[in-house]
Amino acid sequence: MAAPARNGGLSITEQPAPDDDGLAVCAAAALEASLRARAPGVHASTPLVRQLAARVGRELSLDTQAQAQLDVAVRIRDVGMLALPDSMV
Repeated sequence: MAAPARNGGLSITEQPAPDDDGLAVCAAAALEASLRARAPGVHASTPLVRQLAARVGRELSLDTQAQAQLDVAVRIRDVGMLALPDSMV
């Protein structure tokens, strides 16, 4: 029988599960990429909106986790555009 695949010294079955924040960031990145492909003009403002949201988060003294959650929210704010017909995008 073959030995389990190794990754960083841990077998696949021993790999730690990603935390909820990591999953949210990955999901936001995937949705953001889909939106960029579907409606590039809508997505064009995302970098600026992310900068402004980060600045607001710092002004509000949000902790690191809350700032990360704010960034995820900014990245997926237009996710509903994915469900619109082409004629409306």
